[in-house]
Amino acid sequence: MVLVMLAALAATLLAPSIWTAPARAAQEIAATAPAVDAAKAADLVKAIDAADKAVKANQSKKAIEELRTARQLAGQIAQAAGVTMAQMPICNANCPILSDKVDPKVTTRMHKGQRVGFCCSDCLGSWDKLSEKEKDAKLSEAENK
Repeated sequence: MVLVMLAALAATLLAPSIWTAPARAAQEIAATAPAVDAAKAADLVKAIDAADKAVKANQSKKAIEELRTARQLAGQIAQAAGVTMAQMPICNANCPILSDKVDPKVTTRMHKGQRVGFCCSDCLGSWDKLSEKEKDAKLSEAENK
């Protein structure tokens, strides 16, 4: 049950319906998952609340930043709860290497608690050679396309 709820949160962080009660959704998951690190759960609630406020204030860059933080925390919580990588949603629509559409049949990689998808297997090797900072930049660029 907890695994399903955590996977559902990770899959819906960017869905419009999450804005109807953003903090409540994260609090419900935290309340039903005692094994989850309470500090991470609290940070997740804070990030979702901050994103909600930024959206309401038309601060899209701040909202995106907070959603990325929330997505990372949700991924870390899911991993800690035993959700396998295959159960986690792919966090990006575009390949971080070539910016083409992600092919869900291609092998993925984990990066900061998120499952990263690629357009082809050739991009995996390029991704693996990048530093953490370069991976962050490439993923950010791909999300903004």
